[in-house]
Amino acid sequence: MNFLHHKTLLLSIITALLLGGCQEEIDIDLNDAEPKTVIEAEITDTLPPYLIRVSHTINFKEPNTFAGIANADVRLRDEAGNEALITSDSAGYYYASGIQSQQGKMFYLDVAIGEDTFSTSCKMPYVTEIDSLTMTTYAYGTTSMKTTEVYFTDKAGEANFYRIKYFVNNEFRLSYLYRDEDRDGMQITVTIFGDNFYDETLQLKTGDTILVELYSITEEVFNYFKSLRSTSSTNPANPLSNISGALGYFNLCTKRSRQIIVP
Repeated sequence: MNFLHHKTLLLSIITALLLGGCQEEIDIDLNDAEPKTVIEAEITDTLPPYLIRVSHTINFKEPNTFAGIANADVRLRDEAGNEALITSDSAGYYYASGIQSQQGKMFYLDVAIGEDTFSTSCKMPYVTEIDSLTMTTYAYGTTSMKTTEVYFTDKAGEANFYRIKYFVNNEFRLSYLYRDEDRDGMQITVTIFGDNFYDETLQLKTGDTILVELYSITEEVFNYFKSLRSTSSTNPANPLSNISGALGYFNLCTKRSRQIIVP
């Protein structure tokens, strides 16, 4: 990786997303609006059950911005017509089992709520493995910062989109997005700044366990998470969705993870 690209990549991490079919833009003012249906479905290449959340928006002044919908009719099937067994709870969480996800295959999701039906489809990307994780310490004057380097090799000849989640001692710290634009088919090195200069309780310590999850996602899901960067209670964004008529996303993705202990 050349210096300019490396510098740009590091800057993108600092400014990245913190928390981490066809598309359409949904206009919504969450401060004062009619409820909008929210569907959040993530199907990975791991074993089921797979989680689907169905909810609706409420006013941001309320204690929770999304309220679960428990009476939806949720259907998930693959391109061969195999349909998942769906169970649910009273909080709007639906669990799909009896069906196995597969790389490169199409899956279809239909959610019916009363007279409204929301349908979408998505093709699962092929997996990208994590080659390795390493730890590095950067010195800034009298201060130092521990970083985690993630290495993975991009698949050549196609546009690839990634989401990385970063955990410390099983606690989620951040996520951010990456696309392979000028790194097609090459090994990619991502440097994650896991230390926090402003909160000692969040600074990395010897013996901490770092977990990195690498997700291969579709371009539509990449754009959805990217659109959330500008979302706030004072300036709500118009998030892109790959579910016609609803907020949220149908995310078919492959997932690989690696751990490392802070020396």
